[in-house]
Order: sequence, then structure tokens, then C-alpha cells
Amino acid sequence: MPRPVAGPDPRAAVEARKVAKFFQAFGHPLRLRIIGLIAEERCCQCEMAERLGAHPVNVSRHLAALGKAGLITLKRKGNKIYPQLARSGILGFLDLARLLSDQMGSDGRGKV
Repeated sequence: MPRPVAGPDPRAAVEARKVAKFFQAFGHPLRLRIIGLIAEERCCQCEMAERLGAHPVNVSRHLAALGKAGLITLKRKGNKIYPQLARSGILGFLDLARLLSDQMGSDGRGKV
């Protein structure tokens, strides 16, 4: 039986916080681009910043947030850090999110 995420059950409040924290990890466009790049090819953190046109410090902070959320792991090889997706279902989840976003329309309030 699925755990409640909504409703008056006290367990729902705990589950809702966990789910909200999970969604927060996807809450920045650069994080989504980072996940996409990790899925496409193996590149180190410095190459990633260059490929994304982002400042290395920003990429590092977002990698840390993704790691803290358990979405990626960081593998060190020499003096370089290579991020990897921690779960195989992440891309499927993002595909579903993209589909729902398209259905809602660009303003996020639904199509009229």
C-alpha cells in the first residue's frame, strides 16, 4: 500500500516533506541541464561548466545539491571529478515531467 502524501494522516506530513525535498532538487534549470549532460556523456566537472556555458562555481554548487538529494554520485579520477546518475529512473521521471509541463502549457496554468 502506498504511503500517504496528502491528507490528515500525520504520516502524510512526513512523506510530503520528503517528496517536496525530492522535487526541490529539480528546481533549477541548470540542474536539469546538468542531469541531461551527465546522461549524454561522461565529462568532468570542469568540462561540464564549459559545455553548459556556466561558471564552474555554479556547476559545483548544483552538483553538490544533486548529490545531497541522492540523484548523482561523484567519482574522482586523479584530480578530476566525474558525476554519474545515481538512479536509472531519473531520466524517465524527467521525461514524464516534461510531458506534463507540455500539457499544462508554457505558463504552467494549463492550456485554455
